Amino acid sequence: MERVQPQPQPPEPDLDPAGEKAWIDRLILLHERPLPGEMSEQQHAGETCMWCSAGDPTELRPLNGMLPVWQPRACPPCIEARGVKVKTFAVWAEHVADCTACQLGGRCPAAMPLAEAHAAAVDTATGSKLVNLICCKVQEHVSTPTVAPVTWIGSDSAYHSYVHVPKCRARRRTKGVLRVVPTYEVPTDGATADEEDHR
Repeated sequence: MERVQPQPQPPEPDLDPAGEKAWIDRLILLHERPLPGEMSEQQHAGETCMWCSAGDPTELRPLNGMLPVWQPRACPPCIEARGVKVKTFAVWAEHVADCTACQLGGRCPAAMPLAEAHAAAVDTATGSKLVNLICCKVQEHVSTPTVAPVTWIGSDSAYHSYVHVPKCRARRRTKGVLRVVPTYEVPTDGATADEEDHR
């Protein structure tokens, strides 16, 4: 009888439940918030969800950490789906950063369940498994073995994206830059509004 090897499980962050929730909330705010140009008037006004356009009678709420003057709101199912998306990204990216085999191309056996969990989360959150690659500016299926997550620290924030490994050989189809939500005007009520979003 063939012995079945147990599948590696994604590591959990070394955080208490409250700390993990705050960590996930921060990732959602930094990496998942739509750009202003991607939202309708109703989404800008907070009348419908910033991602799925659900509205009344659905309960909508601001993302944790958002400025009080920023009106867009989100529905709980979308917030949960985006939370799973950023968590699975972070866990997979942490593995890739420490795994020589994954950096040289393809995916090691331990990376497979991490990549599959993230692909499922991307599909649930966005309705597609296509992701944008930062170097060549192409869209690719996140399950493609040569696609890997990448994180780096910029001058004022962390960045999340995807790259081809070990090296991008795709032709750049379009010019592109990192997506940045413009700095919002400082509101007159004295709240700070130096809020940027980088992708």
